[in-house]
Amino acid sequence: MKKYIKDETPGFLYAGDLVKDRKWISPQVEIAAVYKAGELSFANGKPTERPTLEFTKGMKFCPCGTAVKLLKMELGNSISEWVGKSITLYVARIYSKLAGGEIPAIRIRPSIPLANVPGKIKMQLGEDLTGKAIDEQ
Repeated sequence: MKKYIKDETPGFLYAGDLVKDRKWISPQVEIAAVYKAGELSFANGKPTERPTLEFTKGMKFCPCGTAVKLLKMELGNSISEWVGKSITLYVARIYSKLAGGEIPAIRIRPSIPLANVPGKIKMQLGEDLTGKAIDEQ
C-alpha cells in the first residue's frame, strides 16, 4: 500500500491521524457543525466540494461522496440534521486513481446493517484496517 502524501490542511483529519500505538484506530466522534460544500477551503486554496464535518474536538473532515450518501441514509438528507449525532470513523485500504495505487483513507462505519447498505456504497467501504499495525502492507 502506498503512503499517499499530499498537502495536508491544518485542522483537517487525515488517515494518519487515526493511529494509536502504531495501530489503526476506529474512534466514535460527535458532529458539532456541518459546513456546506465550498464554505471552507484547503491549504492550497481549493474550496471543499462536499459538506465538511467538524467534530466536538475541533477537527474537520471532508468525507468522500460515497460517505456523504451513507450519512444521508443514516442521519437524514439535510446536513443540519447531522449536528449532535455520533459516527464511527475507521481507516480502510482503498484504490485511488489520483495516488496510482492503494492508500489508507478515512471511511465512516455504517451503523445500519451491512445488508441494508446499497452495493455501490458497500464497494467503497474498503478493507477495514482497524487494529492492524500501520506498517502491515
